[in-house]
Amino acid sequence: MRTLTAALDGSAQRRWGRLRVASGEGGCRDRQIETMADDTGVGIRLLGGFEATVGGRLVAADAWRLRKARTLVKLLVLADGHRMHRESLVALLWPDRDTASGINNLHQALYVARRVLAPESGVLFPMREDVVLLSDGVMPWLDVEAFEAACRRARETRAPGDYRSASELYRGDLLPEDQFEAWAEAPRDALRERRLGLLIEYAEVLSERREYSEVAEVAGAVTAADPFHEGAYRLLMTALAARGRRYEALAAFDRLRESLTREFAADPEPATRRLYRDLLTGGDPSPDAAMATESATASPIALPLSRTVATTATTTGPAVAIRPDAAGTPCVAPARGTMVIACLYSQWRDPNG
Repeated sequence: MRTLTAALDGSAQRRWGRLRVASGEGGCRDRQIETMADDTGVGIRLLGGFEATVGGRLVAADAWRLRKARTLVKLLVLADGHRMHRESLVALLWPDRDTASGINNLHQALYVARRVLAPESGVLFPMREDVVLLSDGVMPWLDVEAFEAACRRARETRAPGDYRSASELYRGDLLPEDQFEAWAEAPRDALRERRLGLLIEYAEVLSERREYSEVAEVAGAVTAADPFHEGAYRLLMTALAARGRRYEALAAFDRLRESLTREFAADPEPATRRLYRDLLTGGDPSPDAAMATESATASPIALPLSRTVATTATTTGPAVAIRPDAAGTPCVAPARGTMVIACLYSQWRDPNG
């Protein structure tokens, strides 16, 4: 793949959310994404692991005196509208505490979060009518929002440079350090699928431009992440064949077939088998064959993402009510002593805005 001549500007990204991206023709342009304006000087990353920056400086891990304060920040970044009712937060962070004790712990965690990220500002982490906000003014720069905005832009422009810029924002899966936390599962899966959808669309754009070496590299990244993604395998096989690497294309099919047989006792889809037969008989498979079925083109990046998950994964004791408060924020209202694991995630907005 061609070297990206102007990648993400790290300092500007942290402070202003500005991306410097290379156009497909080689020129560079500055692009301001509106949702990333950051007058607070605070940046928060969740992709690839939690990181926070203040004024461009990385916050040291030992600055967080309370681990739950860091988790509180993560929850607010992921929550719908970046706000959560205090009862929801208490139910997630201190499920074994009574209401009074849990609320007291919440105030301590908020104090630590403010001290670490905004010691001289009252903008971050205010509480308004029992609802905790990430910010009462301009939002910090958030990598999950930057990634979503970049995905939307790439889908609108279909410019290779925009796809590259979006993919670079995805440093890794969401919060790998919290892989066993129920509240992180839904957003992690959604963002992972969004990234794979982004790469599939990128490979399709490159295929239309007959840049088959790049197609093979991008499609190969998808199959490495998802060994059962047949749309990606068809793109990979077609690109390899177009580059005269027919035996590698056939070997890719063999890997797919073995994986499907081993895991699901299933065969590849008819479109994939047809492509394989074309390659075996020495035909000249069209790049369109790689996108012949719905699985290749209905990529997750195109799905509406305007939804909030608010579910109880496990409960013990009396029933748990999930209801909106006056501001419309889902509120987990457990009975005393009830253990609740709630999943709240909000940054699943419609890519069309």
